[in-house]
Amino acid sequence: MHTTLALYIFISLVKRIDGMFVCPNDGMFENANDPNTFWHCAHGINYLKQCPASLIWSQAVQTCVWNGKYLYLFLARSYFIYG
Repeated sequence: MHTTLALYIFISLVKRIDGMFVCPNDGMFENANDPNTFWHCAHGINYLKQCPASLIWSQAVQTCVWNGKYLYLFLARSYFIYG
């Protein structure tokens, strides 16, 4: 738990050089400027990736997830179609 929290804090505080994200290591990291995108780091190179429409990046689960307002609409629509 403490290690995960410390890692999250470290990732959140990663410095930018000349406006670019600096990869702390290989992996995927949130983009503090846009929740619909995330940084994918491989071998020290950063790639800005886009989540599919209506999804936002979740650093906690390391994937794009439903934004709360869209999840509610999806569930409501599913209930009326299948309910």
